[in-house]
Amino acid sequence: MTSNVRLQNLRNFTVQIRHPGSDAIVGTGIAVSTQGLVVTCAHIVKAALGVHPREAVDSEVGVYFPQALEGEEKARWATVAACFPQHDDDMVLLQLTGGSAPLGPEQIAVLGSAEQSPRYPFRSYGYRRLHGNLPGHAHGTIRDFVRPPRALRFHSEPLELGSRQIGLGMSGAPLLDFKRNLVVGLVSEVGFPGLTGEYPDSVWLINAQVLAREPFGLPVRLEDLPRIAGPDPRTSLEPARAMVAADLGVAWNNAPEPPKELVGRTELLQDLSLDFADPEHSVTGLIGTEGEGKSSLARRWVDNLLADALSPQPDGVFWWSFHANPSGSGEPLGGASRSRTRPAHEHRHELSLGPGGCEGSAGISRPLGFEKP
Repeated sequence: MTSNVRLQNLRNFTVQIRHPGSDAIVGTGIAVSTQGLVVTCAHIVKAALGVHPREAVDSEVGVYFPQALEGEEKARWATVAACFPQHDDDMVLLQLTGGSAPLGPEQIAVLGSAEQSPRYPFRSYGYRRLHGNLPGHAHGTIRDFVRPPRALRFHSEPLELGSRQIGLGMSGAPLLDFKRNLVVGLVSEVGFPGLTGEYPDSVWLINAQVLAREPFGLPVRLEDLPRIAGPDPRTSLEPARAMVAADLGVAWNNAPEPPKELVGRTELLQDLSLDFADPEHSVTGLIGTEGEGKSSLARRWVDNLLADALSPQPDGVFWWSFHANPSGSGEPLGGASRSRTRPAHEHRHELSLGPGGCEGSAGISRPLGFEKP
C-alpha cells in the first residue's frame, strides 16, 4: 500500500463542552453518532453543572460544533443520556436536544478498543486552558495499562500516555491510535504543569472499549480500521517533458526593431550570456533611465543568442512590453499560446527591463537539457 494515507480527521468530530451559564469551554468531547450522541468525561460535565452526571437529571450543558455543516447551528444543548451508575470509568454520554448532530456521516468518530494499542503512537486534538482555549494538536505514545487507585472501580484499567503536548483543558479529547486508525479512548486525568511551565509527561486515557457496555451500548471495533490511500504526488519527469513542445517558437509581439548599431555594450552582452548559461540564475534585470538602451540591448542579445549555433539554444522566446501595453488589452499575448504548461521544475530565464525593472520583459525558456533541479 502507498505510504501516503489518510487517517480519521480528529477535527471533524471534536466538539467543545461549554458551561451553561458563562458559555466558557470546560472540556472537549467527540461526536459518536449523527443522531446527536456525544461522549465526554464525567468530570467535565460535573464541572459544568456542579453535580455528578448521575444526579444531573434534565440539566443541560452547551455543546459547540466547530466543524458543523454549512447552514447548521453550531451551538447546541445536550442532556445526560448515560453514565455508569456504580463504576468510576470517566465517561458520560450526552444527547443533543432539538435534533440530530450538525455533521455528516463522515464526520463521526469510529471507536475502537485500546487493548491492542500499548506502545503505539497516537494523535490527539482538544482545547487547552491557554490563549483563550485555542485548539491544539498533541502526539505521543500509548504506554500501557496502569492499576487504578484501590478506592475506585473500573470496568477497564486506564492507560498511561507519554506526551508533552497534552495540557489542562484537553480532558475529553479523542485519542487516535495512529497505527490502527481508531479512536481508542478519551484523555481523562491531566496533571498540573511543572514549575517550568511544561506539560506533564504522563496522562491517563480511558479505554473506549467500556463504551460497548450498558448503559452506553455504542459500537466499538476490535479490528483495525483500514487506512484510505491518499493520492501520490507525481514524480516522473518524462511524461511532463513529453507534454512540452520541442520548439515553442519565437513571439516578439511588441518588441523593438533590432538596433542597427550598439556601441560599448560588449561586457553587458557577455554578462547576459553568463547569466543565461548559469542554472542558478532564473531572472536578470536591466535597470536604467528611460532611453538608455535597455530594450535595444536585450533585443541584440536575444538576436545574437538565436544566431549562434554553438550556444545552448532556448526552446522558446516570449517578449512583452508592459510599458506599451500594461494590461495586455488590444493585442494578444502572441507567444502565450505556444508556451503551454511547462514542468514546474523547469528553469525559465526572464529578462526584466525598465526604470525599476518594470517596463517590459523577455521570457527565455532554456532547452530541456539545461533545466534547473
